[in-house]
Amino acid sequence: MQPLKAAAIQVFPRQVHISRVTALWNRFAPQSRRMAQASPFQAALASFRPELVVLAQIGNGCVVPYGEECQAAGVAYACLFDSVPEAMFVPDDRSYPRFSKLYHAARKLWFLAEGNRITLERQLATKFEHASKVFAPCGAGELPWPEQNGGLKLACVSPVDFYAKGQDLVLDLLAQPKWRERGVHVDFYGIGPNTVLLQDLIRQKGLTSAAYAGPVPEDATKIWRDHHALILPSRHEGMSPALIAAAKSGRPAIVTIIGGSPEIVQEGVTGFIAEAPVVSALDTALERAWAAKDSLSAMGTKARERVNGLLPADPAAAFATELEGLLAKP
Repeated sequence: MQPLKAAAIQVFPRQVHISRVTALWNRFAPQSRRMAQASPFQAALASFRPELVVLAQIGNGCVVPYGEECQAAGVAYACLFDSVPEAMFVPDDRSYPRFSKLYHAARKLWFLAEGNRITLERQLATKFEHASKVFAPCGAGELPWPEQNGGLKLACVSPVDFYAKGQDLVLDLLAQPKWRERGVHVDFYGIGPNTVLLQDLIRQKGLTSAAYAGPVPEDATKIWRDHHALILPSRHEGMSPALIAAAKSGRPAIVTIIGGSPEIVQEGVTGFIAEAPVVSALDTALERAWAAKDSLSAMGTKARERVNGLLPADPAAAFATELEGLLAKP
């Protein structure tokens, strides 16, 4: 929140003040007897009176209560989906009509990946005609191809969260005897709930072909000037900023067929796609990359051309234009 405050943007931190007695009562009491709670979000709506609220979320349903509060206050809202996991946050039969109704009432739905829109429509048995795609800004640019010397230096760039990002799959892959003997090295960038576990597993497995390189640097060139390709073993994904940065830098990628990754990675053209987030599928994808290692530079050039063709010249300005259009509506 500090960058927002530094830019003189008014920020309302989400704070929920509920007494322990009230919280305990509401946990076990029937719905009709639960105590009403003062909503900080509702108070912010009343004091700030925004023209439009953008509800950003991961998954399906976590912003529904906030959307309903917008409706109760007569405030227009739109929803921005960072990702929609295929096997997580799937609403049950009682919930999905409520979710669908709220999303259809939104001024706009934005998705970072077309695959996420398709997943959400399936989870809610509906179609969203007022949905469109947006991209996160990326300042990466073309870089010269690093020396290979017969090997491959890969970077795994994402939050270190095994449940969502699958770094543990790469460690199991590298532990196989054939990959221990080949010149493949993976540097892991990022922080998250499994940062320490990642480093402990590298030591426990005795992997000299893997290393934790620290948090993701703000300047993507610090990664891609020394690495030949991205490896992204995601179990859940929207549109990875690291994938966009790698492609803009002229680097191909090895990804799972999750979220928006296949929208940039074309099998055998701009990278390689594992058909599932499992070790066996990653193994075959890395085998294809290893067999084509002398062609990776040319594939990186095609990856850069593809991502530049997909992204607007200024993603932030394009999104701002959409917001202005929504504000102009009655």
